[in-house]
Amino acid sequence: MNITTLLLILLSISIFPILLLIGYTLFSFIASIFFTKPIKVSENLKSPVSIIIACYNEEEFIQSRVDYFLSSDEWIEGSELIVVSGGSTDNTNHILSNYKHLEHVTLICASQRMTKIQGVNFAVSLAKNEILVFSDCRQRIQPGSVKKLVANFADPTIGTVTSKLVSIDTKKKHSLRSILNLVSLCESRMGSCLNVFGALYAQRKSVFRTIPFLLGSLFQDMKNFQKLSQHLVNETLEEQACSVIF
Repeated sequence: MNITTLLLILLSISIFPILLLIGYTLFSFIASIFFTKPIKVSENLKSPVSIIIACYNEEEFIQSRVDYFLSSDEWIEGSELIVVSGGSTDNTNHILSNYKHLEHVTLICASQRMTKIQGVNFAVSLAKNEILVFSDCRQRIQPGSVKKLVANFADPTIGTVTSKLVSIDTKKKHSLRSILNLVSLCESRMGSCLNVFGALYAQRKSVFRTIPFLLGSLFQDMKNFQKLSQHLVNETLEEQACSVIF
């Protein structure tokens, strides 16, 4: 095998994933036009939710994240906020202590290190409401996101609703993330998407499955693969009801 043949083989292997992504994106887009599955969305649905944050050493972001969810514009009557600090060694626990007087806030400050998955599993076991909202701390969330997520649960076939992550850097407008957003949107229009963006998503408690510890250790940001129906919260690719990543 000469060097030219070897280079051609390597080139073919390297561009195959790119061609596959482009091909699947085009297929999803065209298929979503002809095989759209409408869902019932109601902005009037105000079901209380259990908001879950599993964090570790987030002193820079935890206050703004908690304040965001507790603000009158975001809060849904009857909801609860559960924060699990997994053995934080910075100022996170001290900041959280400022909210301990609030009846609808549950704070778990573990003395020993807990993984994110362990924190999520424990928080879900405490949750009182049927709709769970999972959030990270560092991403910026557009106002109104929680209520837009909840509106999709007016359809009983919906099990999980995921947000759309975008970059605020206009130079990255056509990045890989935007392609994945488009694919998820098209898949959702056909009935169910495969991506769950961990920065912000909602799920019925009845379809949540406890993630095994070993699996959680290997894949900290991997969300459980359940048999459920998912629907992207945006009907368009506008920056609505989405987490914005920097």
